[in-house]
Amino acid sequence: MKHVLLLILLISLATSLAATDMTGFRYGMVKQSVDDEDEITIVEDTTQLKIGDRVRLNVEFPNGDFFYAISYNANRASLMYSSHSQDNQAEADSIFTTLPWIEINDMNIQDRYVLMSSRTSQTKLVELFQQYQSVSGKVKDKFFRKIIAHLDDIRTGREYPEYKQMPVIRLERPVIGGVTFRGKMNFVLVEQSLTHSCSGEEVAVAEIHLKEPETGQ
Repeated sequence: MKHVLLLILLISLATSLAATDMTGFRYGMVKQSVDDEDEITIVEDTTQLKIGDRVRLNVEFPNGDFFYAISYNANRASLMYSSHSQDNQAEADSIFTTLPWIEINDMNIQDRYVLMSSRTSQTKLVELFQQYQSVSGKVKDKFFRKIIAHLDDIRTGREYPEYKQMPVIRLERPVIGGVTFRGKMNFVLVEQSLTHSCSGEEVAVAEIHLKEPETGQ
């Protein structure tokens, strides 16, 4: 009987620890200048963009996590990327991926980007996007508001109040596909740079706010 109780206790402890697994990811957004396509720079919230500049997201997340990249503004939302890394059948501990270049134009000048790595599937979020994409008019506006509210609940911790979110950290040195860059910061960045890290219990969330770009020449 004692062995049975001990086994139950160990299973309960293991379940409790698994329920608060830490997760995290690294990411970077880089900009290609409209004035010089060879000019690649790190994008921060304060980075001044121009119409015609191109930006790109690079992410590296744990193998086994569910990862999501969402863009939104006052009028629309888009699930840019959704992946369960185990689907990739990769043997590595982490998965690196880079999203397509996005040209800054009048339609996306106020976009915000939410990046999320989760130990479990964000089923509600995916279902909201599926419903949002299948309707139009006022019904679409309704689901848009639901998506933004749900993202806000996740980002602020209201959706998972029992889990702790860590602040986003800027890496001392950028990395490329898991390889640490050596040397000073004043190098020419390559397109695959990762510059920030984010971690949390069960869910890790980072948000990028782009500064409204200049429209002049």
